[in-house]
Amino acid sequence: MSEHSSTETGTDVLVVGAGGTGLALAAGLARRGVRVRVVEKAPALSPVPKALGVQARTLEVLEDLGVVPRMVAEGLPMTAMHIRSERRPVADIDLSLIDSGYPYLLMLPQSAVERILADRLAEDGVAVEHGVELTGFTDTGAHVAAVLRHADGRTETVRAGWLAGADGAHSTVRHLLGIPFEGTALEENFATADIGLDWPLGFGDGFAFLDRGRPAAFFPLPEGRYRMVIAYPPGADPGGEVTRAEMQAQLDRLGVPGARVTDFGWSARFRVNQRLSARHSAGRVFLTGDAAHIHSPVGAQGMNTGIQDAVNLAWKLAAHITGGAPRDLLDTYHQERGAVARRLVAGTTRFTRLTLLHGTVTTMVRRAVAPRVLGRGPVQQRLTRAISQLDVAYPDSALNAGAAPSGGPAPGERAPYTGLFGPAAGPGCTLLVFTGYRGAADPEVRAGVGELTALAQARPGVAVEVAAPEGDDGLPGVRHDASLEAHRRFGLTAGGYALVRPDGYIAVVGALGDTAALRGHLDRWFPRAASAPTAGPRRQAG
Repeated sequence: MSEHSSTETGTDVLVVGAGGTGLALAAGLARRGVRVRVVEKAPALSPVPKALGVQARTLEVLEDLGVVPRMVAEGLPMTAMHIRSERRPVADIDLSLIDSGYPYLLMLPQSAVERILADRLAEDGVAVEHGVELTGFTDTGAHVAAVLRHADGRTETVRAGWLAGADGAHSTVRHLLGIPFEGTALEENFATADIGLDWPLGFGDGFAFLDRGRPAAFFPLPEGRYRMVIAYPPGADPGGEVTRAEMQAQLDRLGVPGARVTDFGWSARFRVNQRLSARHSAGRVFLTGDAAHIHSPVGAQGMNTGIQDAVNLAWKLAAHITGGAPRDLLDTYHQERGAVARRLVAGTTRFTRLTLLHGTVTTMVRRAVAPRVLGRGPVQQRLTRAISQLDVAYPDSALNAGAAPSGGPAPGERAPYTGLFGPAAGPGCTLLVFTGYRGAADPEVRAGVGELTALAQARPGVAVEVAAPEGDDGLPGVRHDASLEAHRRFGLTAGGYALVRPDGYIAVVGALGDTAALRGHLDRWFPRAASAPTAGPRRQAG
């Protein structure tokens, strides 16, 4: 075909970039019946492992796509991280304390995550279009006219309702929008390699050695190797290709008796950039993942944050496109995820700086204070919640309604994990109704449950799950919560309800008999319920 030939096509959403973020976004849209195309300028999915580690919160929000069993089967659960400073133990982080159905950090390379997501997308009839590059677009206000260049030179104009840039740190979409990408690069340089390791510390846990400004970390890989990462102070990076000898030299510095590199695989050098897009959206165009924010890899937050961007945006776009939700629902994407990105960039910057400190006084304080502080149970709980991203919340979201119950989560917070409700079976919201200790046999309770159920059933996109004490419910399909543990975790032992969004965050919470907040929320955000996609019972993503 001539390089001047062109065609014009249409779609609901055009996703630019087929990394983990773009694939998760496309899969979430296709799952909900949205027409979507995914274009990627690279000729194939990248085999480079790059990021490593899937957090518990990411696994939770991906449950709806049905990919988690595959990811867990291929990955390696890491349940402990040990931190040493100048050869002395300072902290042992117990990741099994993570309050989730996934109490670990799943060690799974980014390349495997992307392959699994691409396979899931293909199951819905969407294939990634490789060798296709976005060269320009115009947001007309009514649609986006995007110009694509194919590998054979053919150009194509796509008339898309919406465009999502998931095209990485050097995002063409962000550049064409003219949105600033502000921040700095750390002075330190890093080297990483996947290595075979023979040492007396065993296999399966993670290790970090804070060695006076030249730290090294080790993360287990599913195939039995370790991912080793070295941080070099300014001017100390040897440059060139990362070598086996370089990794061994650093290993020798750490003082682990008999430790040696037994084989050497993928390697790379990099410098950490901490940058944040001024906006996550403009008109009919959105930025997701690294196109909107990049930061230190400390804590394995990058790929996870991008996927969670995608899940947040996918359900909102689908609710607008297929469910009749108002357009300003889409404004909450920037409101919620922009705030998360700002906190994440600030937090990873501070934590990275702490690991790189090397002064004598700093080192002494770290060795003396850290073991006392980090060994405490409440500190471990807070730390594991932060690492696993279970503490991500949207306290200021426009989608929140109702007041936090005593001892329970507030609107905008993650729905607690209870193990009570079944696996996800639909793409919509879930209304969780709790009868309280009186149970559904109580006439007043039964009336309240009936009112809530009728209200939800008038919205085909809202599924209903009821929890009641065992033996006195009198309701079909009820979830028995004999100990009232699930009730307690939601702060609703006296009865009440929580409307859980498709991404597992609480939108509305209230008491039985008080439906005003729920009615207001549904009327405001989902007024055209009759056209919403039908959702069956789903697991509370939490």
